[in-house]
Amino acid sequence: MARNMPLPKVEIDGEPPYVCATTYPNGPTGIATEGRVSIDDLWFHPRAKVSVKIKDASQPIGIAGHYQQLVFEFAGNIEHLSHVWAQDLLADEAIDIKQDVRIDGSTMVIDGALIQRIGTSASNPGDTSAPGLVIQLEGDSLPYADATFTPHVTPVKQSATPNKQIAKQSDGYFGTAEISRSPYGYRVEASGPSQFVLKELPRGVTNGKILVAWKMKSGNGSATKNGLIVLSSDEDAKAAVCAGSWIGANEITLFENDSSWGNDLKKPIKQDRELDCRLEVDLDQRTASFTVNGETLQMPFSESLTSIHYVGFGVHRSQTLFSEPVIKY
Repeated sequence: MARNMPLPKVEIDGEPPYVCATTYPNGPTGIATEGRVSIDDLWFHPRAKVSVKIKDASQPIGIAGHYQQLVFEFAGNIEHLSHVWAQDLLADEAIDIKQDVRIDGSTMVIDGALIQRIGTSASNPGDTSAPGLVIQLEGDSLPYADATFTPHVTPVKQSATPNKQIAKQSDGYFGTAEISRSPYGYRVEASGPSQFVLKELPRGVTNGKILVAWKMKSGNGSATKNGLIVLSSDEDAKAAVCAGSWIGANEITLFENDSSWGNDLKKPIKQDRELDCRLEVDLDQRTASFTVNGETLQMPFSESLTSIHYVGFGVHRSQTLFSEPVIKY
């Protein structure tokens, strides 16, 4: 188990990388960056200036990932170092890079290009793995941080109160809306705003595409009649794609879930008695495409939606009839 340590400082214009850092119980430090996903670049590696506080300068420092600069902040002066040894994780020997780094008082700066060169020097041709290397300082009286290095963390004394509104219902569905069987398939009713019911998929989706096809129509004569299919990462639908129709307003809609159901794409459509719907979500491209009676909406979605494990229905102060969704992976 790793110990607490100060959070790294990440400086970059644009999307930052994911950064992980830890100080292990036996002393070494590990730092790693991970890439991100975007519509234009797919999987890409932002290069940031990352600053990390080091507790014990005599211990190895493991480095993985891509950087603009990596800055080590030690507990005392390190200008007297005799060597800065660096070794690719696949290599058998270390090299001294003291002349290639910048040392100023208690700070050492390593350029990202140097990390790239050393951390891939023992790679096989065609290997696209991220750079990986270990650093070891050599010198007399290497600095060691005192107890103030470790942040004070107040332990959690009580878990969060469960959402008591999420009720188990028929056919494996649960949620804040009410669902019942009907000759059409399901009747879903919501007395309040932005309510849903979900059930867990037999097999969750973490990559590739998932396609959902269904039909729906209003279950009452309310002016607010509407209906949505919900594909969610979590059982609370906090990370979810919602697709359907504001039937009363003659619009189709596609959006990522939020508390207000207001940040949505909309498109006018002539409403027939029944809506024939098809939603395709691509977790690799991070796009959603929704077609209703020949009209289509498309949008990218954020990294909040990491997978799809639940499917269900959403309604807003209305009753809606849904057919049984047909799901294809």
